[in-house]
Amino acid sequence: MSNKKLREELIEFLFRTLHKYLEKQGRKIVSMTKATGQRSVKIALRGLFWFYESNIPEYPKLTHLVEEILNNSALKEKLESLGFKIIIYDGEYYIETSVKKIMEFMEEENRS
Repeated sequence: MSNKKLREELIEFLFRTLHKYLEKQGRKIVSMTKATGQRSVKIALRGLFWFYESNIPEYPKLTHLVEEILNNSALKEKLESLGFKIIIYDGEYYIETSVKKIMEFMEEENRS
């Protein structure tokens, strides 16, 4: 696999992990945000660790994949154009997105 193609797939691997996480936690997140009126959420990367399946030897851990995205401006911009942002808060990585995007992700999963 070419280096360019590999880099393009990093966001796809991140989204697969996020989909798996939302299968288990999505309803709870949406329920809590409705109760509090939140419009956006931050999902701690550590919450996604259990759902990450690495098929890429260069990225055995989700943290490695996230750091690669953060260090590549094109990938970072692509992720943000899709409505997701990786932030660092108190030394930890988080994925920040709107509640609307979470709901869209869950709907996509239900259609699959």
